[in-house]
Amino acid sequence: PSKIAKLLNDIQNMKIETFDCHINVKTSISNCLIEKQQAHNGYIFDLMNLNDKYLLSAGEDRKIKVWSLDPMNLFTPLEINDLQHDSSVFSLCNDHNKLKFFSGSYAEIKIWSSDDFNLINTIYGHKSYITHMEIIQKKIDNYVDNVYKYFLCSGSDDGTVKIWDLISLNCVCTLEGHTDKINYFIQGDKGFLISCSS
Repeated sequence: PSKIAKLLNDIQNMKIETFDCHINVKTSISNCLIEKQQAHNGYIFDLMNLNDKYLLSAGEDRKIKVWSLDPMNLFTPLEINDLQHDSSVFSLCNDHNKLKFFSGSYAEIKIWSSDDFNLINTIYGHKSYITHMEIIQKKIDNYVDNVYKYFLCSGSDDGTVKIWDLISLNCVCTLEGHTDKINYFIQGDKGFLISCSS
């Protein structure tokens, strides 16, 4: 709900101009929200901008919906039936190079192609729902600027944060210390990871 509220707030007064046609985004998203029962059956847990072309929504109904962000077809759903999990989808995350994206469900993370929405791989390791994911970076050489290695970081209802190598897809580290589900985390300055839980 907070991400949807933020999205609405960000576009409250924004207008998109295309040739002589003015589209009021506020009206469009209001109309989209009126029809939300047709969008997902149940709660929408996460939203993600995919390369400024699509809006992805993750739902309680186990589906990831893809919506056009083209001004002429604003918030039109694309019929892609294969974007789903076996249980509710709680989190979405873009890769650092925008070539793929990740979706988190119960004990699994699926990796999808950003170009054709094909499933690339599935990784396992958590024991419950994946509640949040981020791409984090680690500096490879302290003497060379702007040389980083990227990792996928995932938090779960199982109380752990896992760090995944994006090449091998192996879990390189499990952070244990919370006693309840992970709600959110960010990468801070100087390589710190800051997490919060219930």
